[in-house]
Amino acid sequence: MKLLSILIFAILISCLGINQAQIEYLKQSNFRLAQIWSDTNGAPINAHGGGILYNNGIYY
Repeated sequence: MKLLSILIFAILISCLGINQAQIEYLKQSNFRLAQIWSDTNGAPINAHGGGILYNNGIYY
């Protein structure tokens, strides 16, 4: 019972850190082409060109 109380308390505390931008982000259920995508803080994501880099045996 004590473990359950601690778990519930931890979940409630973690929910306090969610801001409005993160809530809006979580509401998105699909990609919207030709629109500005925002990060969890509401700032526009500036990402151009993707790729894979291999350096010293590690992929990035």
